[in-house]
Amino acid sequence: MKKKNNQMIIVTVAVIAIGCAALFLTGCSGSGGRTFTDAEKVEDWLARQKGGASADDPIPFSVKLNLQNMASPESNWQKLLTSINTAGLYVALDLSGSTMPSTEFDADGGTQTGKSFIVSLVLPDSATSVKGVLYAHFTNLKIAKAKQIDFLIGNPGPGGGILFYDKGEFSNGWRYLEAAPKEMQVNAVWGTYGRNVAGTEQGIGTGKRNTELMIAGDPNAVAAKVCVDYRGGGFDDWFLPSAEELNLMYVNLHRNGIGDFGNNYFWSSSQYNSNSAWYQDFVIGGRFHSGKDNASSVRAVRAF
Repeated sequence: MKKKNNQMIIVTVAVIAIGCAALFLTGCSGSGGRTFTDAEKVEDWLARQKGGASADDPIPFSVKLNLQNMASPESNWQKLLTSINTAGLYVALDLSGSTMPSTEFDADGGTQTGKSFIVSLVLPDSATSVKGVLYAHFTNLKIAKAKQIDFLIGNPGPGGGILFYDKGEFSNGWRYLEAAPKEMQVNAVWGTYGRNVAGTEQGIGTGKRNTELMIAGDPNAVAAKVCVDYRGGGFDDWFLPSAEELNLMYVNLHRNGIGDFGNNYFWSSSQYNSNSAWYQDFVIGGRFHSGKDNASSVRAVRAF
């Protein structure tokens, strides 16, 4: 692109499991992926994550996706808890699909190591009978249950995409933002070159209105149109993210190796002037503006 110079997982066992689209850490292809072959290495990964500073903002961690080599379930279970405890960050731990036997979940030696920092837990089918034991050991599980953490950043969204923002409460018709999967991503011009799309904003929660204004100004505004025409998950409420929403996708997903965005430029729905609009460089994270007739990557989002 030419740059212008003036530029919870729910704590019950019924929660949704973290899928490959949610955390590109192991067992998946894509840039930024990481593989942990020993649970002790989790500590370094946790230290680089956003969130986890409190029980209300845990980091999602899937054992199935992130720990490929589980030859010694007892040893890895102990090491995993030790890593979480050492990092001092709160974690929503997903054990679904793991090979650990149920006898490992109620061992005092393991649970004592990291009980303060596990705030929600998804159990494999073989371990549902020990849920009560776990609640007795992991003191913060009750906090997460009371808060009803339904979705976590990095988890699959209802539209088949990836959750990248939680504003903490439901208001103005939405709480979460979900980015479409890689399959939706296309290159397109912004459109409306030479036309002023009055009223677009950069803030969180403005992308949908921005997109509507783009379409009203030009029904063939390409970047906006490919988003509103997308039907991921059967939903028809997808839109082009605002500049701040796009930045959240970069910070919460791309910088953590999630979403397979690639090192591309991405259009926002925030206009700069009649001839240019804001985009974000997913290589360095900078925000710039460029001519609306330049092609850039487009990834739709939805609010729910």
